[in-house]
Amino acid sequence: MVALAAGVAGGAVILAIACAVTAIVGYALLSIAAGIGIDAGSNVTPWVLGLCMVPFLAMAAALPWIRRAPPTAPIRTSTAIGPYVDFFWRYGYGAILLMVFVSLYRMGDVLALNLSKPMIKELGYSLSQIGRADGVVALAASMVGVGLGGWMVTRRPMAWALAVGAVVAGIGNFGFVWLAHRQVNEAMLYVATGLDQFGNGFAGAVFVVYLSLLVNPRYPGAQYAFLTGFAFLLPRMLAGAGGSMVGVIGYDGFFLLSGAVSLAAIPLLPALSRIRAREEDA
Repeated sequence: MVALAAGVAGGAVILAIACAVTAIVGYALLSIAAGIGIDAGSNVTPWVLGLCMVPFLAMAAALPWIRRAPPTAPIRTSTAIGPYVDFFWRYGYGAILLMVFVSLYRMGDVLALNLSKPMIKELGYSLSQIGRADGVVALAASMVGVGLGGWMVTRRPMAWALAVGAVVAGIGNFGFVWLAHRQVNEAMLYVATGLDQFGNGFAGAVFVVYLSLLVNPRYPGAQYAFLTGFAFLLPRMLAGAGGSMVGVIGYDGFFLLSGAVSLAAIPLLPALSRIRAREEDA
């Protein structure tokens, strides 16, 4: 009982300290923000994105130093940053191209995710119709997409599978433009939803395999988390501005843009296929 009470008391103290530090840091950041003109009505997305990008930009700027670092260098042996430094050490300047690619590859899907349902509702589809489309149709199409994507990476070169994944993901986004110019028809909603979910499942399966191949087996968890976090950082930030984008270019323009973004990763594939990881030196 004494040990349990001590543990609870220690946890409470740690929680209190964490809350106090968070409050102090939060107050300081809000004060700084107010000092430079950021208030409750400001668009903070660029600022948040800039702060999130700092660690990645720092790694890219330090590439010459990282590439020369010996196996015993603190930045490579550090438990905190060693796995991330290792990624840049292994791929060198190719790491920058890899990160550009991973941030683009799923961007179209993420952009479309938040606004597909509002558009479908505005077209006149009922919640029951949307629910049926999101149920059996979406699940079946996604499962088929995942299965075919997984099959393709075992039968075709990775660059080819990535290209096909980008194309089917783009078609899924273009399907909403097609749907917007048709009379309300539940069967057509099924087709558009099926195309979208099939593309998401296919591209998602290929992407997971590709990211898994990029990581060093010595740091699989940390490097996979690093890559997936970066892959969805910019898309998630931009998705928050999706409503404003629709207000300017309309749903047609938005889904055409999101589909085009899915295809934008394809021109990078030839250069990507030539990138090779550096051999371990220890």
